[in-house]
Amino acid sequence: MPATRTCGYDPLRKGEVASGVGAARDQVRLVDLNGDNRVDYLVLGDHGQVRAWLNDGPAAGGGWAWKRTGEVASGVGAPRDNIDFADLDGDKRNDYVVVRDNGAASGWLNDRIPRS
Repeated sequence: MPATRTCGYDPLRKGEVASGVGAARDQVRLVDLNGDNRVDYLVLGDHGQVRAWLNDGPAAGGGWAWKRTGEVASGVGAPRDNIDFADLDGDKRNDYVVVRDNGAASGWLNDRIPRS
């Protein structure tokens, strides 16, 4: 595989993978919520609420297929810049994490999205 400007990886040749839902760039996160090893499309609200579209993989007619899931987290009042996602319990589904300005972190386990 020839080296490219993408640090040695071949560029994704599927074109656009998500057309967007009208959210600003700083609101969007790509995170695997259901443990299927495909990133899902998340939109974070001002107070940490999360809407999700699950990644169903390449669509038959080209592009990518996304399944709208709706709101998966109502938020805890933290600003979206303090929201992160990590698999805290090893179930391959990313969990909701708030990292405060002092570096302390609080987590909520992802038990709403069924594991794939």
